[in-house]
Amino acid sequence: MVAGAQLNERPFPVYIVTEEFLLQGDLRFKGVAQVTLNNAEIETMMLHQVHAQALYSQNVAAQMKADELVLIRKTCQLVAFPKMLAQDDYQLRAGRRPAIVYTARFAVRGDLPLGPDDRFADVYEDLKEFFLPVLDAKVHPLVPIRPALPRQFPLALVHRDQITMLQGHG
Repeated sequence: MVAGAQLNERPFPVYIVTEEFLLQGDLRFKGVAQVTLNNAEIETMMLHQVHAQALYSQNVAAQMKADELVLIRKTCQLVAFPKMLAQDDYQLRAGRRPAIVYTARFAVRGDLPLGPDDRFADVYEDLKEFFLPVLDAKVHPLVPIRPALPRQFPLALVHRDQITMLQGHG
């Protein structure tokens, strides 16, 4: 266990986008959310009270519900929190820089937590964690999707393997 982490099973309401589904439910962590999400030794996430909707009309599994669902972390393109996490659960640098983070299917516009000496050009290369945090995120589908995904979140995490481009704006 990571020093300073407390065992807890607090639910964190989330929306998670995978290649084929929009999942809504509660993530529960043993310890600090940021540490658990970015721990290289933990490849899965447990989602509780799940409502899953197919993103595309071609998917015959239109929707489903489950009490629990195990997700493979690398398949999660976007993990979006409708409420901001406490600083103890996800620590971010104080500075902010406006940007758009692109995946193959979404553009996420918001602020990247960058320090005053951080170069925008180094954001991806310097990313040590699995997820790039975007604050005050506005999510824009680049292709038509079937379910209604909320468009604004105080915190969205974009999986680094899903990032295709980064653009500064503002």
